[in-house]
Parts: sequence; C-alpha cells; structure tokens
Amino acid sequence: MGTNQRFRRKLVRQAIAISLGIAALAAIVLYADSVNVPPTHMRAWFEHADGGSSGTLWLEKAITAGERSKGLMFRKSMDDSEGMIFIYPNEMVQSFWMKNTFIPLDMIFIDRNFKVVGVIAEVPPMTTEFRKVDKPSKYVVELVAGKAAREGIKVGSTLKFRGDMPQAKD
Repeated sequence: MGTNQRFRRKLVRQAIAISLGIAALAAIVLYADSVNVPPTHMRAWFEHADGGSSGTLWLEKAITAGERSKGLMFRKSMDDSEGMIFIYPNEMVQSFWMKNTFIPLDMIFIDRNFKVVGVIAEVPPMTTEFRKVDKPSKYVVELVAGKAAREGIKVGSTLKFRGDMPQAKD
C-alpha cells in the first residue's frame, strides 16, 4: 500500500470521526432543548407572512376548563418571553375578560390551522368587559401588553411549536 492510499484512508477516518462528533453534538443540543421545557409549558414562536419570525415564547398550557377559567388571574408579573396558551376543544368565537388579572395583556386568537385570525392589543387589567374577535379560534395566546406589536405578530402570522399540540381536557 502506497503512502497516498494510507494518507487518504487516514483522511477518510478523520472525516467520519468529525461527522459522527457533529451528529452527536446536534443530538445532545436537541435533547437538552426538549428537556428544559417543563410539562406545563410549551416552546413556541410565530412565523410571519413576510418570512420573519418572533422570538421564542414559553407558553403555559391551559388545557382543562378550570385552567382556562383561571388563566392568568392573580399573577402580579410575567416575563416578556412568557405567556399562556388557552387550548379549546372546539373552534368557535372565544371571549375573555380581565377580572382579577393584574397584568395588561395582548390576546392573540388562532384558528385550528394555527393561523392568527385576530389580535387585541394592550388590554387593560381588572375589567369585566368581554374581549373577542369575530372569527372562530381554537387557541388563544396571552402575552404581556405590547409584545405582539414588538414581535410583529398580526393576522396571518402562524403559531409554530415543538412537538404535538396538546388537546383540551374537558
């Protein structure tokens, strides 16, 4: 076996070792990313019609009737990257009020295909006025007031998330 053949074999072995190392590192990063999300939350973001996207959001899941009914009531603060996703069993016109909710919020109404059908921005806290959009939605995301505008979330944006969307439990 000539020197060139030995050199080539050595290069091939090194290339294979590097490729395996990169694949292992990628698997570790993906695993670590999924492990850090508590079961009560989901990692999500919005993609926009123009190709842009929002930053990562950590949404607490409101799946049961009790969780949806309580929502974000009695909370004094919420981080800018946090929010809540209300998951309903059926797509219909949803309405909300802010009774006992201390944080001003943006409400993002999303249909069964994960398209934003309406946004109500800067909803003041502690009111009993019903808030809704006239289009059916299956999901509603609440974020801190002003977040939807800062992230460019509007009608036509699409909710994206890791894993499967949980189903409502009623």
